[in-house]
Amino acid sequence: MTGCDLCGAFVSEYKSFDGFTILCPECQQAVLLQKEQLLSDPPQLSTADLPIWNWLMELTVPFRVKKTDRRLTVVFYGSDSLHAIVELLADWTAVAVPSDLLNFGAPTTDLDIDGTPITASARCYENDQTLLVIEEYGCWVKVQLHYDLCS
Repeated sequence: MTGCDLCGAFVSEYKSFDGFTILCPECQQAVLLQKEQLLSDPPQLSTADLPIWNWLMELTVPFRVKKTDRRLTVVFYGSDSLHAIVELLADWTAVAVPSDLLNFGAPTTDLDIDGTPITASARCYENDQTLLVIEEYGCWVKVQLHYDLCS
């Protein structure tokens, strides 16, 4: 038995939408409902944001969605196929990664099962009112989108 990555409950049956996170049946439903809500009522996106949004929503299921009056944050996890998002960021500006957003691709001295050092990296891009953070840890990728809802 293992624990759900969202609620922490121990479960005997679980599912992963992204190959990285483990979700209990209740959290699976909650995550799918979040995606449905985002698809039916997406944030107002700029033309530069739209291809990224569509690509991510087609490829994977958001793991976490947090909305305040000022900001919408959507977090995706996945394998290295999620790293292909970099190809869509040609017109975005590379900026420093805010330290309060970095927790997955922070430098590490960890070793994998074969004793090989695990590579970790983080990059951040900005466009209009959107901040996109790509973190890598070994062959896993985390993408965070932060949309400023106040223009």
